[in-house]
Amino acid sequence: MNDLPEYFWDDLLDYIEADKVIPIIGPELVTVPAADGAIPLYRHVAERPAFSVVVASS
Repeated sequence: MNDLPEYFWDDLLDYIEADKVIPIIGPELVTVPAADGAIPLYRHVAERPAFSVVVASS
C-alpha cells in the first residue's frame, strides 16, 4: 500500500469526508471497557443477553 501515489490518499480522504466512502476498521480497533480490560465491541454485543420486544396487537 505504500506504493500508492499521494493523490490516491488525498482523494480517499475527500471521499470519506463527503460520505461517499465508509471506512471499515478491524475489530481490534473498536473496543469497549470491561471488567477484565478492553474487549472487542463484537464480543461485547455477542455476550449481551437477548431481549424481546412485545408489541400489542390492535
